[in-house]
Amino acid sequence: PSSRWYSGSGIYRDVTLVVTDPVHVAKNGTYVTTPDLAEQKDGAVDVQIETTVQNDKGSDTAASVRTTIEDADGRVVSDAVGQDNVSVPAGGTASVSQTLTVTRPELWDCENPNLYYVKTEILSGGKVVDTYETEFGFRYIGYDGATGFQLNGQNVKLKGVCMHHDQGALGAASYRDAVYRQVRILKEMGCNSIRSSHNAPGRVLIDVCNELGMLLMDEAFDGWAYAKNGNTCDFSKYFNQTLGEENQLLGGSADKKWYQFTLESLITFVMVSKEASLQSSGFCSAQPFCGVYSGYSLLADATTSPFSSNNTVFVDDVPKSIPIK
Repeated sequence: PSSRWYSGSGIYRDVTLVVTDPVHVAKNGTYVTTPDLAEQKDGAVDVQIETTVQNDKGSDTAASVRTTIEDADGRVVSDAVGQDNVSVPAGGTASVSQTLTVTRPELWDCENPNLYYVKTEILSGGKVVDTYETEFGFRYIGYDGATGFQLNGQNVKLKGVCMHHDQGALGAASYRDAVYRQVRILKEMGCNSIRSSHNAPGRVLIDVCNELGMLLMDEAFDGWAYAKNGNTCDFSKYFNQTLGEENQLLGGSADKKWYQFTLESLITFVMVSKEASLQSSGFCSAQPFCGVYSGYSLLADATTSPFSSNNTVFVDDVPKSIPIK
């Protein structure tokens, strides 16, 4: 359900069945950063990679993690870095931090969306049992109160649109060719940014934006705890409700509220994809617009902490561990 538009019903985005070895890279299990890119971009750039290894066996195991970086043409652009004898407890995970170096990488921007790939291999008993690829681009962003948004040290005017996820006459189903065509047309008309109105974007849109050089604002949900336009079946119906004991959601505990689960899932996903430039915690949150001010400041703090005092944040500044209140 939604407030003011047809959001679609049923399964309308890709569903992927992932089959792995019991010892593998966890879901969304790589986190790639280039914290010193601004200073290092003309020489050797450090790429920091944090990998979460998951062990679904009934006993503890030792694994090795081997990591390389490739360009879009599949050429290896870094030396391989390995770590052996990583102890992973039964039914648990272990984290491995590695630093690789890429010399004079091509930066990602809206005109030249250069992409690279982290190739992570998990080895057990000397044999590769899992291979995991993570797409990313070398870029750094900033914001100055006087001059505005900066991408790779250059001022960029955000010329964007608010775009619902449907494909017009094709309905709510997310077809890659249709999404690609949509973003391509927006680029041709001079657009360089999209706000995913008013919910989290799908994997297809993120991949296409990465490929075509489109900045993206990921929006978490349409509103907060109060209904809009008298529609009591919008997200406000679930906002403060707990997931409950019977939920089987990955990362979902019984006492976690829906807004917490939604934000944590979205932010983790965005951190891994490294596409979005901005993160929105909700659209026109209904309290002040509906004349309902009670509890607004508390909700604002809960849905934006630890990011900022408003509802927009640069995602490159957000740490991997996100404790949502």
